[in-house]
Amino acid sequence: MEPNLSPPENAKPTPPRWADRLLESFCAPHLREEVQGDLHERFYKRAKIVGEQRARWCYAREVLGFLRPFALKRNSKLYPKTNANAMLRNYLTLARRNLWRNKVYASINVFGLATGIAFCLLIFLFVQDELSFDRFHANADRIYRIHLTDLSEAPYRDDQKMGFFNALKGRQVNKMVSMPLPLGPLLQADIPEVRQSLRYHAGTTVISNGSQAFHEDVQYVDRNFFQLFSFKLKQGARETVLADPSGVVITERIAKKYFGNENPVGKTLRVPQATPPVSRTPITVPEGPKQAGQQVFTITGVAENAPGNSSLPFDILFPFQNDPLYPEYGNELFNAYAVTTFVELRENASPATLRRQLARFVEKRLSKHHSEIRKRKKLAASVPVSEMGITKLTDTHFDATVPWPKVGNPLYAYILSGIAGLILFIACINYVSLALTNAAARTQEIGMRKVMGAGRWQLARQLWAEAQLLVGLAVVVALALANGFLPAFNYFTDKQLDFHLIRQPGLMGALLAIALLVGLLAGSYPAIFLSRFQPVAVLKGNRTYRVSPWLSRGLGLVQYALCLFLVTSAVIMYRQMDFISRQELGFDQQQVVTLSTYASGEDTRIRLLERLRNYVATNPDFLRVSGSNGSIGSASVTYFYRISGADTWVSVFEVDDNYLATLNIPLLRGRNLSASIRSDTNAVLVNETLAAKLGDSLTLGQLSGSLKQTVVGVVKDHHFASLESKIAPMLIRLRPENLSTFLIKIRPGRIPEA
Repeated sequence: MEPNLSPPENAKPTPPRWADRLLESFCAPHLREEVQGDLHERFYKRAKIVGEQRARWCYAREVLGFLRPFALKRNSKLYPKTNANAMLRNYLTLARRNLWRNKVYASINVFGLATGIAFCLLIFLFVQDELSFDRFHANADRIYRIHLTDLSEAPYRDDQKMGFFNALKGRQVNKMVSMPLPLGPLLQADIPEVRQSLRYHAGTTVISNGSQAFHEDVQYVDRNFFQLFSFKLKQGARETVLADPSGVVITERIAKKYFGNENPVGKTLRVPQATPPVSRTPITVPEGPKQAGQQVFTITGVAENAPGNSSLPFDILFPFQNDPLYPEYGNELFNAYAVTTFVELRENASPATLRRQLARFVEKRLSKHHSEIRKRKKLAASVPVSEMGITKLTDTHFDATVPWPKVGNPLYAYILSGIAGLILFIACINYVSLALTNAAARTQEIGMRKVMGAGRWQLARQLWAEAQLLVGLAVVVALALANGFLPAFNYFTDKQLDFHLIRQPGLMGALLAIALLVGLLAGSYPAIFLSRFQPVAVLKGNRTYRVSPWLSRGLGLVQYALCLFLVTSAVIMYRQMDFISRQELGFDQQQVVTLSTYASGEDTRIRLLERLRNYVATNPDFLRVSGSNGSIGSASVTYFYRISGADTWVSVFEVDDNYLATLNIPLLRGRNLSASIRSDTNAVLVNETLAAKLGDSLTLGQLSGSLKQTVVGVVKDHHFASLESKIAPMLIRLRPENLSTFLIKIRPGRIPEA
């Protein structure tokens, strides 16, 4: 029989709880009831005489006084084991039997929890991958990417007051990471805090091994690429693998593609010899061997394929001296903004110091250039022109303000994490509802266990153990479900996620945390609710335990509300995607395929276009061919014009005279450009937005003072950027020598044959 430790009626004072717990922790079980009862009785009497505070101090002192040998616990073998203690050893056995006896109930709960846990696991893998970008580099916390912000154009940003969501999107248009070629070495020479710098420039070319050739993405980098970054090398030394200007490093994927299972080191790859224009300040570049207009490179190393969580993809690395821009612009600090520059700080250097040093660098190296810009733009001497900034390597993945190979959005991670939490919460509510519904069937079992000596909290622990066992089964099923849906999830998210519990301690930890959390959330209330049944009333059958209608209705309401929210969100997202897919872009891209030219000379591009036109004219599967300086509906050049007293950015498309017909872009006024009209080399077409800005100054067929070109026609506005942004001013001009992409219109239904 447990002691009655409650105070007398109408008595408010209570002894210190910590003292009671201390006494229970060390006092022998056969003395605990008598000692604690006497101490409580003395406390209540003393509280009436000397007050509660002094009585509490006396109680604590008396408890400490029982720290004597006669009162301490002895070896547990000296005391008989109660039925309650024996029941602790068979919790899992009873839980297994109960679940086996209620197969339908257990199956519904296991599948419901497994679905929620599986979704949480997939989302965890996604978020973990997003947050781990570039963190595998040894010195990732000291590597920074340099960017340049054009402050002179600050009044003309798309959105000055960005707010939270726009800031997450990175809405800013005057920041760039394309830097001049000599910037990296100059920063390393001028700023003591910079330990090393590296230039990275991505491009495309044709790679051949003599028997086969492919268009490949290539990268031109400085020789310290593998010293700055921690990409793994399978063959070759980090310090020397890129030291030879005629050497090249390839990944395992490229090695397999070109050489199969052979050892590629020492073998050669051929690249078309670039023909850059004559340089004003020529740089002597060591040349490798050449064969019939091709440059030959010897493979000096093989690297492991870049991890999926790297924002710097690479397959074929050439020493930077082989960059086609290097002979022309290697010493030009104000031209050819084309390469990405990284710097590594020394161990004791701080980013704040680097920012101050960059400001001094800009003042030292670019002040004259800034004065020329102020003069050209008619700006006051106090107006800043540009500033250099830094972005930590591990933050570049979430920096959407500039073009970057792999750009993520933290908003997506937050949204998916919230959805995963809601789904898991719904699964827990479903478990609680079913457990409480099933409570009536277990009242006699609970009553019998209490009669046999089980305490309330012992029963609660048993019921919680059942919940944990059920959650454990759900985790096993969830792993199977998540592994089965992983390929589809990878396709949907464009990632290469995988399950490796042993190699991914974070995933194992997340799995255990989810299991414990779900077991605690789902099992706690049913365990507490069932364990408070009174055995006498239950065994007599004269009392029925029912769940509070407010609780059951509340759980149902919350569950349905959350489900409705998720379903509504899914419908809205589907309709949004459907709207985007059906949105009228202003041009027809159906049945149009694109081909990149990979040609370096202007004459070569024109000849390629003519050859392609001649072939299309003789093949009935093709309708027409055209070309542009960018992909479909995307301009790659933007110019700055002074229109109606305001500075305006204008996107420029450089095309041939078949461009409008190939993409079915409507011509609203005037005529199309024509290669047969010599004066059209200085003629342009403008869109409706630019025509509206030109206003009354626009007269077709006459020279525009703002554009310094003759406007011969107006085309209908069409989207050439993101749908979330307004259609910007745009002009189209005739430049067949600058075409980098061919557009081929195929007859409907003939794409396989073509």
